[in-house]
Amino acid sequence: MKCFMHPSKEAISVCKKCGKAMCADCSSYTGHSGICPVCKKEEYEIELNMQNNKFRKNTSSTILWSILGILITILAIILIIKTGPTFAIGFAFTIAAIIKILINLNNRKSIKQRIIYLQGEIQKINSALSKGTGII
Repeated sequence: MKCFMHPSKEAISVCKKCGKAMCADCSSYTGHSGICPVCKKEEYEIELNMQNNKFRKNTSSTILWSILGILITILAIILIIKTGPTFAIGFAFTIAAIIKILINLNNRKSIKQRIIYLQGEIQKINSALSKGTGII
């Protein structure tokens, strides 16, 4: 049996999802997971959609926390001007908001890196599939 993507190569396994025959290159691309590159691409696309949704939600959260941080800082300044002892409370809220913003920004960075990786993998598979005999 020949590989569905590399017709000149012998198949070493069959995809657990779709039943297509795979050569060693196709099987190793998917980490010998038992699924073919096409099914792996589908998994990547599903994850990409989930990561994009996470990124959008994280963006909203970062904006919300930034606005909240600004408002808390303004409130803390007003309280400092009017009454000295409440400085600690206002300062604590300001620091908490800033920490939350930094955490959100860090999460955005890691989500964005995963999105870029998934887009690259999908592009590699699409390129190999469009050539018909492309090596992934």
